Amino acid sequence: MRRRKIKRDYSKKKYQNKLFNKRKTALRRKTRVLKIKIFLAFLFVFLIIGLFVYFLYSDHLRINSAEVSGNNEIESSQIENFIITKINESKIIPRYNYFLISKTLNEDIKNNFYFKNVKLTKKFPNKLLIEVQEKEPKFILIIDNKVNGEARENGLGHKKYLIDDQGTTMGPLENETDEKFVNLIKIVDTGDTINKEELKTSNNQIIDNKEIFFIYKIINFLDRKDLILERFEKNEFNELIAILNNNIKIFFDTKEKINNQLDKLITVVDKLEEVKEYIDVRFSDRVFYK
Repeated sequence: MRRRKIKRDYSKKKYQNKLFNKRKTALRRKTRVLKIKIFLAFLFVFLIIGLFVYFLYSDHLRINSAEVSGNNEIESSQIENFIITKINESKIIPRYNYFLISKTLNEDIKNNFYFKNVKLTKKFPNKLLIEVQEKEPKFILIIDNKVNGEARENGLGHKKYLIDDQGTTMGPLENETDEKFVNLIKIVDTGDTINKEELKTSNNQIIDNKEIFFIYKIINFLDRKDLILERFEKNEFNELIAILNNNIKIFFDTKEKINNQLDKLITVVDKLEEVKEYIDVRFSDRVFYK
């Protein structure tokens, strides 16, 4: 008996390579993991951006109050209003944020007011504590508005200004009768040596360090000799003139060494009763008096 031939359709048969299938499955798994990682990375970046924007512009972290201590001459409200206005100035990166309060705010406060030191402390989440040390006036700068007896226009609107111990401006002298200003040392500018524009704002150094050094050396010398200083005068010829209460003038040259000039002055001070008008120590090898 013959066997029947069975026709098989091999076109429907699926041939599988187990090694190939494993590689394909592993590739799919890696692709899926990579997509998850990319998604998580984007999610993390957006989260960071969201937190950054929140911390940057959140009202919760917005400085909205300031407390000032150490001030005597300037009202606290004036300082506080200046600070709030300053930190709310329109900028891409806001200055009012608790974490972004800059140290430059110290300089802004010092430059706007005549403070010697400013210390800022942040109180979370939205308050500033400001401790200030005010400068004390040491001199009164007098702008002499006459030249050879003729009035001259200085364009300032004031004639007298308060100056601190570093030679920087503290604003115009508004009340000459105030007892705290009565004993300040007067410096008269008779030669138009002062930059008038710098007098219009505070914290500008208008008497340089060398002149301030000269002035202190002379003051200390006169104090030791029990001589009473009436005022200083300065002009465009590098002359610094100390005028005593008896109207005797002592001429100094700010380009020469002050110690040498004071050494020469000692020889005349010991016989001051012979001096009627002036003492001149500007020249290197001699001292003149009359």
